[in-house]
Amino acid sequence: MRRGLVGRAELPLAVALAIAPAAGVLQSKALAPIAVVALAGCVLAHRRALGGWSWPVDFPRNILAGLALATFGWAALTAAWAPEPWRALGTALQLGGFVALGIAAARAVAADAVAAQRRLLRLATAGLVGGLALAGLDAASGNAIRAAVRGLETIPPGLAFGLKPAASAMALWLPLVAAAPLPRWLRALVLLGGAAVLVALPGKRPSWRSARRWSPARWRCCCRGGPPSPSARHWRWRSSPCRWRSARC
Repeated sequence: MRRGLVGRAELPLAVALAIAPAAGVLQSKALAPIAVVALAGCVLAHRRALGGWSWPVDFPRNILAGLALATFGWAALTAAWAPEPWRALGTALQLGGFVALGIAAARAVAADAVAAQRRLLRLATAGLVGGLALAGLDAASGNAIRAAVRGLETIPPGLAFGLKPAASAMALWLPLVAAAPLPRWLRALVLLGGAAVLVALPGKRPSWRSARRWSPARWRCCCRGGPPSPSARHWRWRSSPCRWRSARC
């Protein structure tokens, strides 16, 4: 397949990368359908332009893609003796199908003209900057933006941790900025600023069990040795006699 034959196969992916970061911040469940529609659009645009499909496997030139899909084929085969066969089979087919669609879309975009690929990277960078800015504003406002989108009158305490899926996706997209056709100083600014925003966003929601277990008031001791070490966290003091007893809870 010669390079530069197609000029619009990247357009669905470019549009998706431009809107996905902001859409993921507002509603993380929107990322999956956006990705599927964009990848399928790339394959269909390639088909319309050249009259042929960009098959994900083309031996022997694309042997790595074949090995990746063979892995999911083996996973589907092992579903026959899995504890939950239908669930295992469905997961293997779902993940394998998505990988195959991604490989086919990558081959379609690789056949585009260089100018189209540069346009793709510029739109991806612009979308990433917009998503990072929206995530930062939402965190600074106490998640008022995402609460308004959901129609909530009061902001629940756990809403802040809903940014984690979008932050994870943007962290994976951030290295693309290094290849964007932009001035070096601007790329460095986006990379450093994006990394700072992602680090500042809330992470995993703390478990009430772990918070209760490691609370200073959780342990009581009158023994000279003090409370147990973290490796002995399932032991606590019994008032009489002065010794530790098992307290799994």
